[in-house]
Amino acid sequence: FVSVAAGLQGRADQAGIQVRTHFSNDVGAGSRAGKEADLAVVVVGTTSGESYDRESLQLDPGADDLVEAVLGANPNTVVVMLIPGATLTPWRAKLGQGALMALFMGGQSTGQAIADVVFGDFEPTGRLPITMPASEVDTIAPSSASKVHYTEGLKVGYRANPAVAYPFGHGLSYTSFELGNAVVSPCESSCACVSVDVTNSGRRAGVQTVQLYLEFPTEAQVPRSILKGFQQTTTLQPTDQATLTFQLTQRDCSTYVPQQAGWRQWPVNQLTAHLGTSSANLPLVVPLTPAARSVLVL
Repeated sequence: FVSVAAGLQGRADQAGIQVRTHFSNDVGAGSRAGKEADLAVVVVGTTSGESYDRESLQLDPGADDLVEAVLGANPNTVVVMLIPGATLTPWRAKLGQGALMALFMGGQSTGQAIADVVFGDFEPTGRLPITMPASEVDTIAPSSASKVHYTEGLKVGYRANPAVAYPFGHGLSYTSFELGNAVVSPCESSCACVSVDVTNSGRRAGVQTVQLYLEFPTEAQVPRSILKGFQQTTTLQPTDQATLTFQLTQRDCSTYVPQQAGWRQWPVNQLTAHLGTSSANLPLVVPLTPAARSVLVL
């Protein structure tokens, strides 16, 4: 097992960087350590298991105060969260020029994986598979009750509230990308195919994940846009371009009608595709009419 401390220490040794480690959630010690460092890394987390769940979406006791203290002492702070799911980040506005990394259910090489990303040896290719809420009010609050009533229907996560801390599908890179030229074409035995060009516009090699959300007519009575697919590029060098293609099935273009206990497929001319890099960043909009091309929405 490689702990976070061991992973960072090993990589720092290779680079000739001195590391001072403090295994404590003491706010004073954290603040002093932050002031003494050129770069601070704060590792926090929360715990759940198969036999019990969390009572709230907060980090473990004292973790938020520790993060606040170190952020106040050093603007160059990386916060690493080892978490099982959605977690509140009340200090996120103070990150400034720092960074936040979330790792879900890490394995034996957790420390090595974190060191690879922190030191820039590996591109952070992961994207949020959940929504990070701004507060517990914006989500389904944890409960230890024996009976929990789910009344939200389809309005869960990104389909419920766009005002979140970090949106579904979000993730940063060490480079930058541009999306463009989304084109719709007919597909045999499918609803439609949508292709999009992805260009590495930055200075480093990297990987991008493009997501496609489908907008249904109001009559369908479903959330405005629903994720229907995502595609990831291979590693793109600076200026390299890749074309990703989404093949939308007939089921993708359908909505469930409870009153009829069945699916209704909508005509393609009533559907619109939104493409981007998260549920909150969908700059390309293209109707599913064959030969249609995207419009860039700023």
